[in-house]
Amino acid sequence: VEPGEILLMPYGTYHQCRNLTPCLSYSRFHLDTVNLLPFVQSLFNGDASEIDHEEVLWNLTSELIKRVDGVFDEVQSRVKAGGDEGNLITGNVVETVNILRTLRHFAREVARRDEVYQVVKGSEATKSSQEHNFDMLVDDVDMCLHEFRYRQSKTVPPFKPRK
Repeated sequence: VEPGEILLMPYGTYHQCRNLTPCLSYSRFHLDTVNLLPFVQSLFNGDASEIDHEEVLWNLTSELIKRVDGVFDEVQSRVKAGGDEGNLITGNVVETVNILRTLRHFAREVARRDEVYQVVKGSEATKSSQEHNFDMLVDDVDMCLHEFRYRQSKTVPPFKPRK
């Protein structure tokens, strides 16, 4: 790599770097549709302790809920004013909803894993790394998807959370 150039390495590329002179280096973990499945496999395998998988999953899912809720709110305001959704449902919105559906299943598996942990370790035991209630997150995703499904209705039917 020459001065002024950027090196972009695809997911899973093993590498090592040694800087011969002082330099500025930037790296980040980027989660998208390309590396979502390997990320989840790593979550369940526990093979990347340097990544707080649950925190990443929680933050990504929460952010996508906010995005979809924002679109829902805008569509609802248009519908209640006698309009329609117009150009609000773009390809990006559809992709976001589909990713949210997928993340819902992953969050549910984390919740099940936590439930098993509590059964095995005792009802009062909690994982020290567990900072989030993934059952609640799944309910939030379900509510968001329910509202999105009925976005063009003037009245959204009541949501019945799973038990």
